[in-house]
Amino acid sequence: LGALLDSALVDDTLKSPPDARPPKPPRLIESNKSDGRFIGFSNPCGPGSSTNVLLHSSSKSVEDKVLLRLRKEIQDLKTKFSDSREQWNQEKSQLIENKILSQFEDPEFQVLEAERIRLSLLEEKIKEVLSMLRALNSMNISPSSLGKLVLDAVEHSIDPNDGEIQVFKFLNHLYHGTRDYERVSGENMIQKALDAIDKENQETGRTIDESHE
Repeated sequence: LGALLDSALVDDTLKSPPDARPPKPPRLIESNKSDGRFIGFSNPCGPGSSTNVLLHSSSKSVEDKVLLRLRKEIQDLKTKFSDSREQWNQEKSQLIENKILSQFEDPEFQVLEAERIRLSLLEEKIKEVLSMLRALNSMNISPSSLGKLVLDAVEHSIDPNDGEIQVFKFLNHLYHGTRDYERVSGENMIQKALDAIDKENQETGRTIDESHE
């Protein structure tokens, strides 16, 4: 009789529909969080249950914190990059300055710099002489007068040691000679103009006196 009852119970269990089976107990879920621990239950009743909503809210909070952390790390990297670039610019400027200073101390560079300055002064002096010659040309200077100025400049610019003409000295003497010639010529022209005016005034006065007589 006991065996028959057990067999009947087994048959009833196998023939019962799936919904008649006892529900599974909720499963305990534990999740780590930065501010504590979260404990929830997995409910097989469906996605709309209160337990699933709570789990979704917790997951979104974790994602937000991860995004905030990533943004902070990106901002820190940008700040470090900006600081590194500024430091590199300062170091580069210092290297350039040191390079320039080292060039100034180089004897070969000093020779080249002295030659550059000499050529620059020579160029300026040539411009001054050409400007003065144009001024003399406008005053109709005679070829003989200009030749005398050039010969005088040559005589004062010959180096007594090697007999060579020093170009800068020659241009300097020629400039001063032409400038003095221009000044004297201008004074002579003014004096001639004044003499002509005086002569004209005298003739005018003589004519007036003769008319009164």
